[in-house]
Amino acid sequence: SHQLSIPNIYAEDAEVLIAKYIEEENINIQFFVDYVKPKKKPKRSIRISLQNLHLKQGKFTFYNEEDADTNVDGHWNYSNIVIDSIYTKMDELLIIGDSLNFKIRELSCKERSGFTINTLKGHLRISSTGLYCLNTTFTTPNQSDIKVDFGFKYNTYSDFSDFNHKIIFDSKLHPSTLSLLDLVYFVPVFKGMDEIVNVESKQVSGSLFELNVENILLTVDKNNYLSGGVKLLGLPYIESTIIAAKINHLQVEPSVIEKINLPNEKNILLPKIAKNIKWLEVEGDYTGYYYDFNAKLNFKTSLGNGSIKNFEFEYDTNQIIYSGDFEVENVELGQLVDYEDVGKI
Repeated sequence: SHQLSIPNIYAEDAEVLIAKYIEEENINIQFFVDYVKPKKKPKRSIRISLQNLHLKQGKFTFYNEEDADTNVDGHWNYSNIVIDSIYTKMDELLIIGDSLNFKIRELSCKERSGFTINTLKGHLRISSTGLYCLNTTFTTPNQSDIKVDFGFKYNTYSDFSDFNHKIIFDSKLHPSTLSLLDLVYFVPVFKGMDEIVNVESKQVSGSLFELNVENILLTVDKNNYLSGGVKLLGLPYIESTIIAAKINHLQVEPSVIEKINLPNEKNILLPKIAKNIKWLEVEGDYTGYYYDFNAKLNFKTSLGNGSIKNFEFEYDTNQIIYSGDFEVENVELGQLVDYEDVGKI
């Protein structure tokens, strides 16, 4: 027979280690993959089905010795991933050839960084050329509620030894709620930001080092939102990452800008006259680092319209500096400076 059916598997304290050591050419499990792989292609595929899998207190480790930074603490390290306290229930598991398919009914876990998943559900497919978790939903203790079709594309399992460059994202983020406290685990420079936002993206593609996020919609509320796209060159090293962003539409209230908590316990302090503006709409382009960039922007406000060219922004732990060439039209100057004898300019 070319079919094997297993009704139930229960495992406790199971551990899986996938490692790439400096002195070895391939990952540690490559010998096992080569051993079980048929020398000749069978005339018929072997089909293995499992009705239920229950795992308790599991642990998964991925370690790349060449790139591992043991001093990293408090955020996700793609070369030293340790996920423990894994509790999961899966069913409808099916193995055909090198393809593994199953439904995750329930999963919870915690990564060494502190990032925690309370509940996760989805449909997982794994093969020698791709990993996809479709119709995925998960929640975290920080009130994130994520809905995503998530995928990695690769040529061989050994590509995981160079995750940043060889693993290609192929994902779509459906309307979700994201706590920036969870984002900090992956982008630690944002530590100190704690807002909860609504977010979606039609396509996330490319490697981590050259990531492309298309058709983003980021919403605080109906009056404060951002739509556009961004290309990131240099992740996961955010300090040296070049950001090229297209702002299709940004709508924001100045009163909300001042409430945003920035890293290092700072806030954006707007000039006094800016507080007389009730709303602001912006479109344009942004290029540079998160702390030092140039932008070309067109804007509309409740008190007039204008544009900014050669806009420069610098941010460090001591101060925020911004400058640029401003052009304005039909500005209600009297309302802007609280002087009723002055009209439009």
